[in-house]
This record gives sequence, C-alpha cells and structure tokens, in this order.
Amino acid sequence: MLCEAEEKYSYRKEVNKPHDKIFKDVLDDKKEVATFLNERLQLENTKYALKEEDLEKYNREFITGNFQSIESDIIYKKKNQNIFFLIEQQ
Repeated sequence: MLCEAEEKYSYRKEVNKPHDKIFKDVLDDKKEVATFLNERLQLENTKYALKEEDLEKYNREFITGNFQSIESDIIYKKKNQNIFFLIEQQ
C-alpha cells in the first residue's frame, strides 16, 4: 500500500522531491522504459520497436559547454547507436 505522505525518502539521495520517487522507481526498470517509449513514440508493432535489451542506462549527470553540472531525471541510450532518450518529469 502506498502512503506517500508517510513515506521516508532520505535513503535515496538522488531523489530531490518526494513525488519523483515513484517516477524514478518505475523508470529504473528497462522493460517498463521500453514499453513507455514504444507507446509514446508509436513504435509498437514496427521494426523499430524497442526491447529492454536494446537499452542501457546512461549517466544522468553531464557538463554543459559552459562547464555547468546538470542532472536529468532519466537517460537511456540505445545500445550500439548514438540515440539517447532523455525523460524528464514535469
């Protein structure tokens, strides 16, 4: 049973806001991400449909050209290709 108001979040430093917890937990699962991306990008039943083994989790923190550190919610990369999926909760 989910009781978000009573949930303690301090054990995961990367979760800055309590409402991000569920979002990040679900999108840590490659199978769920593949399903989500296939639905959102309308790739289901096409030769481009993603499978969980096609995805690899990518480093969420990166440095901009101005040398600023930026952390995103979730980034996945398609294996053996320079295709990145940046997923941000708004």
